[in-house]
Amino acid sequence: MRAVGWIVERDGEEPLRGEGVPDGEATVTLPLRSGREVIGSLGLFLPQDRRLAEDELRVARWAARLYARGLGYSERLASEGGRRSDEEVGDALARTPLTPREREVVALLLSGASTRDIADSTGLTVSTINTYMKRIFAKLGVHSRVELVARIAGTTMSAS
Repeated sequence: MRAVGWIVERDGEEPLRGEGVPDGEATVTLPLRSGREVIGSLGLFLPQDRRLAEDELRVARWAARLYARGLGYSERLASEGGRRSDEEVGDALARTPLTPREREVVALLLSGASTRDIADSTGLTVSTINTYMKRIFAKLGVHSRVELVARIAGTTMSAS
């Protein structure tokens, strides 16, 4: 399926138009839903006399659901203020039951450092950093680096 153009329309907002949107009605219009509520529509403009096959329509519906979900996530992040400030991250880190060395490892991880980078900057081995990470996960009740960063940086509801 190759659309000539697309347009996203939401109530009370200026329509978002893709490149090459022709005048007239969209060939296919799909609802954008948040739960059961329709929050807008996605219009696809197809070449003249072109119709979507059933499997193409299924993919287009799936894409509309993903797009609507992304809109919901971006609105929620914008309304929640996104990430904590650096001071708030420092305060959150200070309140954790971690040793000073574990806090240092977490701070480096929050700055985007890899395991190798953390090992190089602390003078420890990669194996030791991995051991620290396991202990940190256990103490904070997280299961991954992403969850750890989200918990400390405040990018999820569970951050408080």
